[in-house]
Amino acid sequence: MIETAAASSDLALLNGARLRLGTESQARIHADRLVLDKGQTEIAASSGYSIEALGLRVAPDSPQSRVVVAYNGPARIQVAALLGSARISAANGVLLANVPAGTALQLEPQAAGATPPSKFEGRVESKDGAFLLTDQLSHVTYTLAGTDPAPYLHKCVEVTGNVEAAAAGSTQVLRAIAIQETSCAKRGAGYRNKLIIAGVAVAAVGATAGVLSTRGAAKSTISAP
Repeated sequence: MIETAAASSDLALLNGARLRLGTESQARIHADRLVLDKGQTEIAASSGYSIEALGLRVAPDSPQSRVVVAYNGPARIQVAALLGSARISAANGVLLANVPAGTALQLEPQAAGATPPSKFEGRVESKDGAFLLTDQLSHVTYTLAGTDPAPYLHKCVEVTGNVEAAAAGSTQVLRAIAIQETSCAKRGAGYRNKLIIAGVAVAAVGATAGVLSTRGAAKSTISAP
């Protein structure tokens, strides 16, 4: 357990991961992940290491990635990819979002209960006999099932449906209830533009400035590997 006050704390782990725990933050260190209970943390030079918060797991895509995870309320976090990209997964392994470099997302687990269908937007493409859609907000690619997507090939659509968990290494399935053609204009940033996937609300918050940097004027302390 590590807790900071007015100074941040730099952590260098034997597996090569480097993290910075921000001021007024609290976390638990495990062999494969840091569990953030309060405040914010930044991860860099990661080799299979991840950050867990509110039961969600944030994993950098490469050792060159720099990712910040910060609480924005007692049950809401923001994830920003400063360099490289990151993946965010739910506790059951469902991929919630990919975060490209220079972008940030806000995530908020919802109260337990039935998960209503959500609306996904993207262009329908075809590969190896399957119809695919990459959602503009979450940047996750889904295999379309349910309502026939063939008439919408190469068109921008809004798909109402539910995400189904996939086997390891497989593309997740979006089972469509309804599909309608839309314009190809991208979603704007803002909390109203959100998805609810696997019981978690995912929303765009604009550029990485939406997440506070862990780097401040206060002098940091350094932990030994």
